[in-house]
Amino acid sequence: MNLINMAQRQDRNLILSDAVKLSKRKVDGTLYRGFDIKPAKSPQLLIKNIFNWYPFCQLNQVTGWLVQSFKTNSKNKFVEVQLQDENGLVVASEKTYIGSKPVPVKFPNGLNSLHSFYKYNLAIEVPESTKESVFFIVHEVLERSEILSLCKGKGVEIGPGNNPQVLPKKQVDITYVEQYPPEEWNALYNEKGKYSVDPKFWSLYQIGEADSLPVPDESLDFIFSSHVFEHLANPLGYLEYWHSKLKSGGLILAVVPDVAGCKDYVYRPCPLTDLLKEYNDKIMEPTLEHYVRWGKYRAPGKDPKTFYEAKRSIHVHFYTNSNMAELLSYAVDNLGFSWFNIRHTPNHKDFYLVLAKA
Repeated sequence: MNLINMAQRQDRNLILSDAVKLSKRKVDGTLYRGFDIKPAKSPQLLIKNIFNWYPFCQLNQVTGWLVQSFKTNSKNKFVEVQLQDENGLVVASEKTYIGSKPVPVKFPNGLNSLHSFYKYNLAIEVPESTKESVFFIVHEVLERSEILSLCKGKGVEIGPGNNPQVLPKKQVDITYVEQYPPEEWNALYNEKGKYSVDPKFWSLYQIGEADSLPVPDESLDFIFSSHVFEHLANPLGYLEYWHSKLKSGGLILAVVPDVAGCKDYVYRPCPLTDLLKEYNDKIMEPTLEHYVRWGKYRAPGKDPKTFYEAKRSIHVHFYTNSNMAELLSYAVDNLGFSWFNIRHTPNHKDFYLVLAKA
């Protein structure tokens, strides 16, 4: 679970004390995001209803979090992770002893003592006895330059909005495909001027959709998107269509939100069986069923049909590196692709994928 993202969004399920500060630090050449936590008499972090959320609903002991001391001498000093009932009573706990190197933080192993586990909270405490602040690591920082460096030749970036990521240069001939021209996009979504729009890229924009790219078949070296794939119904159908636009050896490159690392933690990863049904049914637009699922947490008490009829932009499917690997494996086996790769690290907001046409 990405506590950094929750803190930045002021998520109501995360409670932080004044002893917690957002931090970014490099450890042995690797850049991490986390919290600097000062010792205190009571827990500094609290996550409400922990077993309701992904991935903790899977009831495993792996958190993906790490902890490190700021000092070399940290003998017998620890961070404690507690499961608390709704009255604040600790029903299970796990101590992680701190070292000068990052140490994995474990989830408490006490599920046999739980009765109605959906009501439990997770607390994280650096006790006063530790007497020094610690670096509580939430995730390694992934560099987008890794995936953007693969965007070479003639390509398309789908849905860049006002902020294209693949920039034109000597080795990159890029076209931006949006539903609206930049001027209209700016009027629709940027009335208050919150987002900067650089007019120098406007000539590179073309109007289109993800399933109707304004380019000839077999003309592209790459297709890139960031936080677009999760909005698509029938993702296999889109991969099949994009395949037709790529040259042999061309790449599909995407940045996709991780359900365990963003606000989607309230949902569950979509199974391949659901995606195969959409592929066989040949739908290319979100259905009312998608809006019903989305609205359960994003618009409780409101009629999902209202959002469906308005064509509200929603996250249609929810992905982790695991179910994405299943999806891409199917694409390699059945849709004419040759290989894929996924760049993922636990608790990051998103992950990166590469899928190559045979």
